Amino acid sequence: MFQVDMTHNKTAPQRVSFPDLDSGLTVPLGTLITRVRRMRGLSQREIQRRAGMKDSTLSKLESGTNGISSVSSVVKLADALEMPRQQLFEWAVSYIENKTKQSADRAHH
Repeated sequence: MFQVDMTHNKTAPQRVSFPDLDSGLTVPLGTLITRVRRMRGLSQREIQRRAGMKDSTLSKLESGTNGISSVSSVVKLADALEMPRQQLFEWAVSYIENKTKQSADRAHH
């Protein structure tokens, strides 16, 4: 069975809070990632280096062109952004659920 060590860091990063997201609004995953990166004062290049990503991967993720493709990508990106892994997993799942619901709604109309 696959397990992810959610307590990898010695001092766990604090959860990130945004008023619009906390009030229940749906915010695109790429927008949330961009906000955290900027809040940390980090460039796309630095996040890509920390997470071991190819050059255009983060740009495509932030713009919404691509999504997060694997569990290991979520772990690496959360660590690079200095945010809780569980929170980025929650955001990614919420994003996928919303995209699936939107696709289903379009198919029925």
